Amino acid sequence: MRKALAWFMVLGCALMFTTSPAGADAVKIGSLVSTTGDLAAHGPPINNGSMLAAKDVNAAGGVLGRNVEIILRDTQTNPTAAVDAAKKLVDIDNVVGIAGALSSGVTVLLDTLLTSNICHHSPKSLGNKRP
Repeated sequence: MRKALAWFMVLGCALMFTTSPAGADAVKIGSLVSTTGDLAAHGPPINNGSMLAAKDVNAAGGVLGRNVEIILRDTQTNPTAAVDAAKKLVDIDNVVGIAGALSSGVTVLLDTLLTSNICHHSPKSLGNKRP
């Protein structure tokens, strides 16, 4: 339940920054989890849940007529790799929100780097301090 709530929070934040009309491109949300590194065992189930949530939202008509697309990136449970993955999500993939990471050390660093127009929420980490 907590993970579903986290995704809906990210989705809600993402919609605040979405300016395209209904029927336009998908709403892209980034997912930063560990698929390698110390927390690798937790990544695949979270990725599967994210994809299932997006499938359910899209089957119900999407968000304001737009499909949700989840873009997955591996943090490697490493702050340097996580920053690189987050930059790719923002600069290349053009996501409007990011869910993750699992490691507090990674999440705290991401909170200091992400701009206020990118919604960021971690469903597991205690590092989120940004309002």
